Amino acid sequence: MTRDMTLDEFRTRQAETKRCAILEGAQRVFLRDGYERATIQKIADEAGVSTRTIYKHFDNKEALFIRLIREAARAPADVCDPGSLCCDEPPAWALRRFGMDYARLVTGDAWRDLLRVIIAEAGRTPGLGGALFEHGTCPYADAVRAYLVRRRGRGLVEIPDEKLAATQFLSMINGVLIWPRLLMNTSAPGDDELAAVVESAVGVFLARYGA
Repeated sequence: MTRDMTLDEFRTRQAETKRCAILEGAQRVFLRDGYERATIQKIADEAGVSTRTIYKHFDNKEALFIRLIREAARAPADVCDPGSLCCDEPPAWALRRFGMDYARLVTGDAWRDLLRVIIAEAGRTPGLGGALFEHGTCPYADAVRAYLVRRRGRGLVEIPDEKLAATQFLSMINGVLIWPRLLMNTSAPGDDELAAVVESAVGVFLARYGA
């Protein structure tokens, strides 16, 4: 502890350091052993902490895994804030912005690895998949839907179901990008490839809805 740091600040920093070590250790254990065979003791050994320390930060194994999902799916606040875009923003520009950030999320190594673990455990622990959807896809879908609702409110667009339209837009992106990463272990595509996929999705969306 330095002279400029209060005791409370020192304790907070120590707690955050341990929390990060726990998450890093948990990720390695989950990816190595799978969710079912992972234990709090294994995670403690991997992280170099006690099981008691883990339980100070997380209630159980599932809470730990869901925290990993939330960390991997953390999106830029200005992108996923439903009120971040004015309805006057051109739809092609807005959709490209949402689409590129979403494409980077779903092609990342952390997302791919967690998705593999979740698929393997889907029959035994279905809540994990729900957490991935809630913290990963839903914020983007909600932001796109909110943008479309505002445009409809201004009489700029007629879309019968904005929630369905937003889901369709994101599905055109992840349907192309996720499966090669997940099943064939391909390298993460660069921004040029992501942009081409997103641009195609934007074109199809605008041709259908004229948003």
